Amino acid sequence: MRPGRVALIAGLVGYAVLVLVTIWLLSLDTLSQANARYTAVLLPMGPAVAIVLLSIRRYQKLDELAQRVHLMALSVAFVGTVLLVLTWSLLDLFQMFETLGISPLSSLTTLGALIGLYLIGYVGARRQYR
Repeated sequence: MRPGRVALIAGLVGYAVLVLVTIWLLSLDTLSQANARYTAVLLPMGPAVAIVLLSIRRYQKLDELAQRVHLMALSVAFVGTVLLVLTWSLLDLFQMFETLGISPLSSLTTLGALIGLYLIGYVGARRQYR
């Protein structure tokens, strides 16, 4: 396995561990009353920044066609997620969820939509540049 991939996987594992630690710290009664909870929430940001920088470095090493494919996938995912969240927010603003009996948009649903839209954009771009 290449060193860049190992560093990216280590960053993802570190991020997941620190998110779990943050959840545990925020569940403590003593921390919930203190200003230390703001610091606890910022714990996963170090690995998150590292993941972004490592991802940028990996994309820069790709050839031009692969960069185009990933750019197309990212643009589909970004625009699609923005439209999904905007539509969902407008439905929530006009209290349509109570009428339709739908639960509000969760962060996991948004993440799933983002990943799904990225995959759709990736497959579409790969077919376009075949």
